[in-house]
Amino acid sequence: MDASGGDAERVPGPVTGPAKREVARSRRQRRGKPHYLKRSVWDSPPLVAEEARAITVRMYFRDELVLMLERAGFRDVEVRGGFDERAPTPEDDTLVYVATS
Repeated sequence: MDASGGDAERVPGPVTGPAKREVARSRRQRRGKPHYLKRSVWDSPPLVAEEARAITVRMYFRDELVLMLERAGFRDVEVRGGFDERAPTPEDDTLVYVATS
């Protein structure tokens, strides 16, 4: 396990040169399983290096996150729907939290 909490195979040093190319792909597992990001480096055609990382995603309810922010010392916590400073609705995919430290 690495410092970011994911399992990773390290890619050796910087890869340079005109013939080298990198490909990054992400793959989502079944529900409840982590997302994966895979990076491959090719030196036409052999594979030079490969790295895979698990990406951990945590989901919180709106009020849980507000409570965590307040307990962390933030005050005047506002929740906005999206990035256009409007009140949030159940249809919003993105919530923006604005607070004072």
